[in-house]
Amino acid sequence: MEHPLEKGAPFGKGVGEPFFRKVSPRILFDRAAQLWYNTSQYGGGCDSGESIMENNFDLIIRGGTVFDGSGADGSAADVAIAGDRVAAVGDLSAANAATTIEAAGCVVCPGFIDIHSHAGIMPLLCPTSDSKVLDGVTTEIDGNCGLSPFPQTPEMIRKRRDNSTHGIVQDWSSFDDFAARLEDAGSSVNRAFLVGHGKLRACVAGQADRDLSPEEHNEMARQLRQCLDAGAFGLSSGLIYPPGCFSTQDEMVRLCRIAREYDAIYATHIRSEGDGLEAAIGECCDVAAESGVRLQISHLKAAGEGNWHKIDWLLDELRRRLDAGVDLAVDRYPYVAASTTLDALLPTRVAAGGLEAKLRRLSDPDVRSKIAEGFTDPDCWRQVVICSVDTDANKHCEGMTLAAIAEERACGPTEAMFDLILEEQAKVSVVIFSMCEANLEQILQFPLTAIGSDASVRATTGPTSTGKPHPRAYGPFARTLGVYVRERGTLDLATAIYRMTGLAAQRLRLAGRGVLRPGSFADITVFDPETITDKATFAEPHRYSSGIMHVFVNGAHTVAGGRHTGALAGRLLRRG
Repeated sequence: MEHPLEKGAPFGKGVGEPFFRKVSPRILFDRAAQLWYNTSQYGGGCDSGESIMENNFDLIIRGGTVFDGSGADGSAADVAIAGDRVAAVGDLSAANAATTIEAAGCVVCPGFIDIHSHAGIMPLLCPTSDSKVLDGVTTEIDGNCGLSPFPQTPEMIRKRRDNSTHGIVQDWSSFDDFAARLEDAGSSVNRAFLVGHGKLRACVAGQADRDLSPEEHNEMARQLRQCLDAGAFGLSSGLIYPPGCFSTQDEMVRLCRIAREYDAIYATHIRSEGDGLEAAIGECCDVAAESGVRLQISHLKAAGEGNWHKIDWLLDELRRRLDAGVDLAVDRYPYVAASTTLDALLPTRVAAGGLEAKLRRLSDPDVRSKIAEGFTDPDCWRQVVICSVDTDANKHCEGMTLAAIAEERACGPTEAMFDLILEEQAKVSVVIFSMCEANLEQILQFPLTAIGSDASVRATTGPTSTGKPHPRAYGPFARTLGVYVRERGTLDLATAIYRMTGLAAQRLRLAGRGVLRPGSFADITVFDPETITDKATFAEPHRYSSGIMHVFVNGAHTVAGGRHTGALAGRLLRRG
């Protein structure tokens, strides 16, 4: 069967061969490039000939090695910017510009696209998005794992008014309302949004653990259409988090059929990434097959040492589904530790009814005893590290393992977990060392793996500098290039850049981005391939990457000589 991405692309013959084995990144990219990057669509551009000599550009980046984001090898070329567009790529030695940047020895490529971000409301606190742009990111896709900041009911708004974050009152109801707040604040990077299934479900049924009524299904569908009409790029789900964990496969198929109508994507944090991995992969692929939606499997992994051996099955199953016609891709961050909320370790039934019901259950000795019976590995608590808490009384726990906290409190680790969740009203985030390096490299080598941070925006000063977050908030793109390209050779440079740019743009249908060609938006990252590296560690996470020399966002010089200029030229992107 012909794969959806294969239609119209010059793949040649070989009908009996699996799609997966015969497609290069460049070929995957070409069809989208033909549709999106016609220079006449973006007001023209030039890449050779006498017309270059007649142009006076705003800026020329000279002498770098240009990778266009398609997976093709780099070549020596100059890049000219005029306004918010790439005006020319080629030999521009005869051209003039108001500003010239020398990029000898550097790579010049499209700005990185963080396909899996969790910025949420944090850009309102940190519009300069320092951790992202200093890692080379020019666009991030937010609203993943079912956790978009919208839509909200009046009751949700009332509760959030009583529980503001650093003084930010979350009083918007729709995507448009939230977008207006973001645009007023400004941004150093472009942002696109998915609408979260968890938010949609909460709007119609709260945190109830039950099937939805026909009226509730209809209202959820109406709200999804409203968000897609307003420009959301797709639907996301977080099927381990309440209330998404209470959904059925049929519920997801219904919503994904609507996403398919809009040619929008479905990104999912699947129902299990560990013991139930096989069933969870089956579910999301079946949803995609039945609805026809484009599927993006978030932060692909086989979590827990007892599941590491499943990696070969996992990748083979994805290849099998591709050959069967499912239009899928995946994303991953380049670390072997995950990060989530501490209460995500609890059985889903504990969360039914919302926060107050959850905390009430965790105060019941009988419930605590039953939950504790499910944790059979006494060593697992040494892999769970506290990232952040809400109260000053427990700040010293940040950076400690649950095993160490239990020892300090002279109690068992499950008791320490229950008590910490209660004391912090469930506002506890953790890092969990649950994956292995060999599996990570295999996932990175899967041809349809995009790179994402799975993290919010941060800065080393101000309100977003607190706690000990996962270092993926600061360094996933530099780490990919420094560790998995330069040091280990897991990926070649052209492929890695494609996974950070063209692949993400193609999956999201981001017109004019993810590519460096005349007529595209001037989202450009310039880095030193010999020095680029991540500096953030689990012990000291608030550190910016190094080797990112220049970043342009919509033509604005946002990072110059490795330093943030303060430019806020990012835009809110809307589908279509």
